[in-house]
Amino acid sequence: MTQANDERAARKQYIRRRQKVVFTITGTILTIALVISLLFFFHVGGLGNVKSAAVQPNYGQQAPCAAQEQDGSKGKYVENRNITVRVLNGTEFAGFAQAVSSALQNREFNTQAAGNYTSSKVERTMIIFGKNAINQAYTVNSNFTDATMVMDDREDMLIDVVVGATFDNLQNQKKVPTAGKEIDSFEGCVTVDKMTDVQKAPRTRRRVICRFFVLQIFGLTSRFRFFTENQDREVNSYIRGLNRGQNPPENTPETALFGTD
Repeated sequence: MTQANDERAARKQYIRRRQKVVFTITGTILTIALVISLLFFFHVGGLGNVKSAAVQPNYGQQAPCAAQEQDGSKGKYVENRNITVRVLNGTEFAGFAQAVSSALQNREFNTQAAGNYTSSKVERTMIIFGKNAINQAYTVNSNFTDATMVMDDREDMLIDVVVGATFDNLQNQKKVPTAGKEIDSFEGCVTVDKMTDVQKAPRTRRRVICRFFVLQIFGLTSRFRFFTENQDREVNSYIRGLNRGQNPPENTPETALFGTD
């Protein structure tokens, strides 16, 4: 009887030792897993950081270097109130351009009426400008977080902002360079005379309307000239008939002009 009790007690002790070992190993594994998870969560030593592809300057778009000032010094950011901007919607979201235009107006930019771009599938916001507004374009671009500067062959100083789908918000004003500060040109930029990737400026509606009216005026002028020349010939014929003592027939251009006796 005593021997049976001893065997039973020994078996219980053995089971307890096995349970203690199992629980110890399990607890150790869970503790290690917890520590590793915390290291990744708080990115200790760079753990858990996702390496993104290197972003090229101006997102791979060729860009001109900032234009020098008149005294030959490096180009500087321009006062917002001296820049004219037109915001165009390049997305399918109605009212997007007007919202961005109002936000730029609050930053004292001169804004023209917002409108729609030729495409509603623009991915990244574009700052479109000409060779005479390079520093102004850099200034506008500094107010955006992910815009691309695109130069075309326009001659005026109007800057078009084509809002793309990736646009989220304007740059925090505290991070926007102040006017008069030297412009930090894009790495790999070129002087304006060496720009090779220059797009054609789109024909604006205003130009089309002006050309339409020019054609209309030209057409009216041509018709008036044709009518005048015909009337001159008809009047001369009428006078020659009177000199010969002939009465002109009724319902002719001559009688319409002078009538009959």
